[in-house]
Amino acid sequence: MALTADKRHQFDREEFYGDFAITLGWQQNFSRYRLSSYFLTKCGSVTVGANAANGAAAVSDIRASDLGLSTTFTGCAWLCPKYQDFIADFDLYLGWDEFIQGFWTELRVPFVHTRWNAGLGTKATAAGGDYYSFTVDGASEEQFAVADTAGPVAVVYTGSCALSSALLGNSSFGDAPRLAAGKMVNCRRTANGLGGVRLEIGYDFLRRERGSMGLALDVQFPAANKPAKNNCCCDLYIFDPKVGSQHSWKIGGILRAQYMLWDREESERIDFYFDGRVAGGFSGQSTRLLGLQANGCTLFNQYLLLKKYSVSGTTATYAGLERAANKLTARVKANSSVEAQVTLMFQYKNGGFVGALGYNFYGRNEEKLCLCCLCNSDDYYYVIKGDRPVRLEVGQTDGGFYGPADSDINQTGTLYGEGEDWSAIPSAAVTEHAITFSNCSTSSCGNGSISLCPATHPRYISNTIFGDLGYNWSDVDWKPYLGVLAKVDFGSSNTALRLWGVYLKGGICF
Repeated sequence: MALTADKRHQFDREEFYGDFAITLGWQQNFSRYRLSSYFLTKCGSVTVGANAANGAAAVSDIRASDLGLSTTFTGCAWLCPKYQDFIADFDLYLGWDEFIQGFWTELRVPFVHTRWNAGLGTKATAAGGDYYSFTVDGASEEQFAVADTAGPVAVVYTGSCALSSALLGNSSFGDAPRLAAGKMVNCRRTANGLGGVRLEIGYDFLRRERGSMGLALDVQFPAANKPAKNNCCCDLYIFDPKVGSQHSWKIGGILRAQYMLWDREESERIDFYFDGRVAGGFSGQSTRLLGLQANGCTLFNQYLLLKKYSVSGTTATYAGLERAANKLTARVKANSSVEAQVTLMFQYKNGGFVGALGYNFYGRNEEKLCLCCLCNSDDYYYVIKGDRPVRLEVGQTDGGFYGPADSDINQTGTLYGEGEDWSAIPSAAVTEHAITFSNCSTSSCGNGSISLCPATHPRYISNTIFGDLGYNWSDVDWKPYLGVLAKVDFGSSNTALRLWGVYLKGGICF
């Protein structure tokens, strides 16, 4: 609307006319720390430390050893996400009154360069030991702590940056591979693309000297975030940059109106503008990091360190360690969604000068996801490693493991498999307590199942105040105009961004 509303839907035009506008803008979020409570805990931070065993109260949010830190490490982490956009928006309006009175079209093509930074911050309160070690029957167990080798494994994440390095997870330790998804980092990442090409086709059924009213069809063509064919490359990072929607079509309707509230000798006037929109998004595919339901919760379980077993007949064989996040990357389909927005604007015009003040409300419902396929599925069985060594130092016996019924990322319950023959663990002990990574799992309920809830976009509600100042050169050919705009978005709770933006807009009329 800003700077162009008075040039469109004109009552006295009976010929073909239009205008072309270019908007260049910059926007970024404020109140950044509040988003940390969306990704982490309600207080906006996460604690990392020791394990809580046998139903004891959890002493930390994430078990340090599952991240590759020393068992005796303690510290905390938080996020301060920063979101920035440079926008170049191309907008062409055409009034087809020469052919059909009141018929019009509008085409918008927005190019976006976006920068996202999760803004990870960490603090260590205890550095921990030099080797991975667990306590078994009161004795230190180092030899097989994180590997099936007869020697201690040195801690890979040490020093003042140990926790930030562990949350990035670029190093393997023992039998555990590097982290391939869900990474947290304090580093700016960028993306470029079209934020959806939008076409509006409308008809003004009411046309009077003081105002007009019309209806329009609004179609948005997906232009960004299309998953690569035959490639399920999932997001590596928390707060990874995106442009547009999850490659889905949107079709909706528009009710628009304008009315001249006051005028003086045709050179000075105040107009009121209204724009109401409702749109439905068709199902579209994208890649997400899913959650893992264990011990009745999903929070941070993507960082669980798992023991991997191959099963043949009545016996199971240890096959290494795995990071849960590496198994939870998936291609998902978002079912149809609904979004709505209402915009009100008052504009004052005096000669060539124009100024406006407006308000916008935007709302979108919560997503509903279904699982298309996991990116990394196999036939192994996975159980929770917890605070146990891979195998025991004394004898060829298994160190034991935990099941998802009473164990998660910060506490463990019932121990299974301890002392079993290392080369022939009963398969029933593994399969009964294994976490199932299945492409058929679409439920967010039940211990040990894949959960779609952490990957689901929540309801989004935002209130925006905007304004503009500009000038129209109406006494020259092409009737150019130029102005500046500013806005502030107040996103609701911690699920919507709070933004400020400044923009330069100019165009020509023909």
